[in-house]
Amino acid sequence: MPVLAVDDFGARIQALRPGASQTLAVTAASAATLPFTAGASVVRLVATAPCFVAVAPDPVATAAAGLYLPQGVPEYFHLRPGDRVAAVRAGIDGQLHLSEMG
Repeated sequence: MPVLAVDDFGARIQALRPGASQTLAVTAASAATLPFTAGASVVRLVATAPCFVAVAPDPVATAAAGLYLPQGVPEYFHLRPGDRVAAVRAGIDGQLHLSEMG
């Protein structure tokens, strides 16, 4: 079992190593990422404008069924093999920055 890093007070620090990154244009039409690296299990998302996201093998993001992602707030999502992320704007166009974490 891997040992987690420890802070100055002896508390364990949960940390993930950044991996491959993608940037997705977020517009009025749902768009999906390219496939992630084989074995990727966590992805970090940060949006430059509010949006709705979906995570699935063939995702389509909608305001009605998507998960709201606010601007500038990093969120982490667990991936299953074959998952991709889709996004659609919740107001203005922007970008969704995605980083595989492991």
